[in-house]
Amino acid sequence: MTIYLSGPMSDVPLHNRPAFEEAAAVLRCEGHSVLNPHEISPPSDGRSWEDSLRRDLIMMLKYDDIALVLLPGWSGSKGAKLELYVAVALNFPVYYYLDHRLVKL
Repeated sequence: MTIYLSGPMSDVPLHNRPAFEEAAAVLRCEGHSVLNPHEISPPSDGRSWEDSLRRDLIMMLKYDDIALVLLPGWSGSKGAKLELYVAVALNFPVYYYLDHRLVKL
């Protein structure tokens, strides 16, 4: 399964990179292919929030077999809420990432 990680970045120290990298590493060790927004369009590359989100959504929508994984704090993120809306509208499986494991929404 291909996984798209979603979670807070704005107003979080280091744009929450450590949480995204930790989740990506754990899930890749479990055999999943992981799309990490920090690897797609890093917040530090000078792009606007809108440009980064647009690029991330395009990447998420390229895959037929994809699941959205929500990292802790996702509900405080405007971008993560939009990604969740798109995932639900398109009937993608959605999981929470809690305690180093996936929990089905």
